[in-house]
Amino acid sequence: MNSTVRLAAAGICGVALSLAGCFGSQPQQVPAAGVVAKGSAAKDSQSERMTSEAASDLGFLRFAFTEPVFGKTPERIPKDLDAAALSIKVVDERIYERVKKGLYVIHWDTPLNSPIVAYEKDAPTKGGWVRPGNGIVTKMSADQVKQLLEQKGG
Repeated sequence: MNSTVRLAAAGICGVALSLAGCFGSQPQQVPAAGVVAKGSAAKDSQSERMTSEAASDLGFLRFAFTEPVFGKTPERIPKDLDAAALSIKVVDERIYERVKKGLYVIHWDTPLNSPIVAYEKDAPTKGGWVRPGNGIVTKMSADQVKQLLEQKGG
């Protein structure tokens, strides 16, 4: 992988992490950069740890979808996982593997400002973390997720 791309991604992630303390403490939202907001940090239980990781992963997908990897910021999410693989792997190889395994649903080839861009696979049935087009990762009920899916058209 191009060392310039790696350095740019590392710089972006470093800035996002250093700014984490600047965001307010809204327990149901994650700043768009993918840093889990204060008050929603994982506790000792496995399910809470996974929830915080999901929120962070969905937030960091923002970089994969919006930061220019090849010099141009796109208006749409890539057409599929293969097209997005490089940019997701630059952000975090672990997130790529989770997307590949189906832990997150991504609405490929849709505008970045769609009502819903990505979410935990069980969010439409059990509720969970969602990344709407505004980029603010939010924990939603199953009904709220279904409503966003209807707005998107599926």
